[in-house]
Parts: sequence; structure tokens; C-alpha cells
Amino acid sequence: MRDGWTYQSLDALVELEWVELGRGKVISKLDLAQTPGTYPVYSSAKEADGKFGEYGLYMFDEELITWSVDGGGHLFHRPKHRFSVTNVGGTLRILRREKLDYRFLYYMLSYVQSTIPFDWVLKAHPSVLRRLYTHLPVPELGEQKRVASILDEAFAGIAAATTNAEKNLANARSLVDVAIEEQLSRISQGQHQKTTVAQLAEDRKNSIRTGPFGSQLLHGEFVDEGIAVLGIDNVVQNQFRWDKRRYITAEKFQELTRYRVFPGDVLISIMGTCGRCAVVPDDIPLAINSKHLCCISVDQSLCLPEFLKLYFLHHPMAKNYLEERASGAIMAGLNMGIIKDLPVLLPSVNEQAEIVMTCDKLSRGLSDLTVLYSRKRAHLAELKQAILRQAFSGELTALPGAEMQDEAA
Repeated sequence: MRDGWTYQSLDALVELEWVELGRGKVISKLDLAQTPGTYPVYSSAKEADGKFGEYGLYMFDEELITWSVDGGGHLFHRPKHRFSVTNVGGTLRILRREKLDYRFLYYMLSYVQSTIPFDWVLKAHPSVLRRLYTHLPVPELGEQKRVASILDEAFAGIAAATTNAEKNLANARSLVDVAIEEQLSRISQGQHQKTTVAQLAEDRKNSIRTGPFGSQLLHGEFVDEGIAVLGIDNVVQNQFRWDKRRYITAEKFQELTRYRVFPGDVLISIMGTCGRCAVVPDDIPLAINSKHLCCISVDQSLCLPEFLKLYFLHHPMAKNYLEERASGAIMAGLNMGIIKDLPVLLPSVNEQAEIVMTCDKLSRGLSDLTVLYSRKRAHLAELKQAILRQAFSGELTALPGAEMQDEAA
């Protein structure tokens, strides 16, 4: 550490105020809608720097630092004037502002908290901060302001780079969505056979089915391993993904064999997050679907499963049909009967294959961009921590040069 820096405790630097948020004081999304305004509300959310929304009332009218607990550690926010908090731990008020800069304190706490192993079961009470933040590196006020100004500029560049990457990814997603919509929109009435989902299912009993209801499958019957039970989480990304694993015993499966899923089945969520769709992969182990899903075993001599998925999600006729049967903005009424009657304009299997291949190519390109974006964000987060380490070891003499310029571009 450089000359002129000293180690001090948080207690010696600030006044710690515990904000007791009783049941009536927690600000909800309904409160924000009923009392709109411009005063920021901060919460424990990591997204948008903890900003929960904007409100017509405020709790504080001064520059403070707020803290909260969210899983793995403290989160600090630096609102300046007139703000409220919800579901956060409390506020930090500097005792002697002529000796301590709020910007410097904010950056210092953000850095130190990343170096402390934190047990999430600890509550966000002042006693927690007093235990953890006892050895803080503090220079004189002029040096604090210099370091804080460099960090402001560096982090503004990182924020700009993050925003640009997010915009680029959002633009790419929009372009891919438009391109896929165009592919499906070319399937028009008059040129293609009109049928329904029910007529495209395999000609056998239970080719379209929902999962077991009520006492057929109780929550207490799930076990740690066995036969998989598929749910909303497996289709919510409109791609089949393994997320939460649920299992039943082989004996229980014998009671529920009618709900078995097969490779190539089309799954549609009908409860909770409705209207999501995915195709069961070829390597699926023995599994059944839950009551939250409608499962369609498609006659693949008539219709390719991936085509039906694309049609369900993107064709104007399918979207209009579902919107007409939606309750408000949520497909609360989506059920097996609606899905069976969904009208389908059906090209030949060869045309379907061409559409699927084109859309797959578009989706793979977007996946590649998403991976690049994730790497970019991870690199920016590492860069942020590296700059903070330099700052609070006393090694930050100027704004990092070429790399920061590259990131901000």
C-alpha cells in the first residue's frame, strides 16, 4: 500500500443505519404502478444496479450508500438524492464528509466485499458489516477524490462497452426473429393444405396428452433418481434443456406409462409460463411429462416435429389463433383442446425440411453471438475487479489506457 494510506474500520468512517422494513413499508410493483413518480427505488436485485423502479414518494433526501444481501454477498448502491429502498439492509451515512468521499467509500466497499467469503445465512444487519469491514484502506481526501475520479471514468467506459454489447445482441435477436417470421409467413393459405394439430398426431391412443393430475402423482412421490419427469423448466427457453431434475420410481412409472415421452415429441407448456415449445431430443432417457405440459407425438410422415414447433411459435395464423384464446396477456386458458384444434398450413415434408434447416442456421448464428456476448461480459467483470485491485493497493496512477479504449469502443 502507498505512503499516506491507513487501515480503518467501517465503524470509524460512517454511521450505520438499519432500515427496518415492516410489512407495510415494503414497496411492491403494485405500489410503483399506483403511485408513479421519478424517485428511484433500490432493492437487492443485481439487475440494473439494484434499481427496482421509480416511485412517487421517497424515504431519503441526501447522498447515502445503501446495502443489501443477495445470496453470495453484500450489494452496495450509491443513490445521490431522494430515493427509497425495498428489501435492502440499510444505509451508510459518512460521519465527517471533510475526510471521506462517498464515491471512494462506495468503490472501496464494492472491492472489499468481493474479497470476503460471505455466508448468505447472515442477515444484512449493521453487526454483519461491523464484523466484516474492519480493515479498510483509506488515503487522505485528495487521493480519495483522485482515485474515485479515475474509477468513475474507467467504469463509465466498461458500462458503455456492456451497453453496446447488449444492444448488439438485442439487435441480432430481433433480426433473427424477423428472418424466422419471414420464413414461416411464406406458408400461405390457398397454396398449402390446411389441417390441425390433431390430424398431424400419430394415429394411436394418447398421441396428444397432458401429464398426470391430482392424486395420480403427488409431490411426495418424487425421488432422487429413477424415471425422469419433464416440466416447464425443460421447455421454457423454447429449446429442450435439462434444469431441475425430478424422478419417480420404476414402480410408479408402470402406473403412468400412458404419459411416456418419446424422441421427437413436441412439448408445449400449458400452465405457469404458457406457450413455450420444444422438441424432445433423440437421446432422451425414459421419462414422462408433467401436467404442466401437453405432449404431441407427431406423425413424421406428415409433419416434422421441428417444423411444428416453429409453426406454433412463429406463424401468424398460429399466433393469432392463440392470442384470440388468451386471457389478457397470459395464456391462462391454453389447454389440450385448444392445441388439438390449432390450424396448421402444411407444406410438403421437403419444404418443411428446408424451412427447418434455414431457421436452424439462423439460430446457430445467434447462439454463437450469445456465447461471444457472455465472454465479453465475463471479461468486463474481470477487468472491473482488476482495476479495483489496482486502486486499493495504491497502484492506480492513471486511467488504464489501450484496453479501456478497446472495451469502450
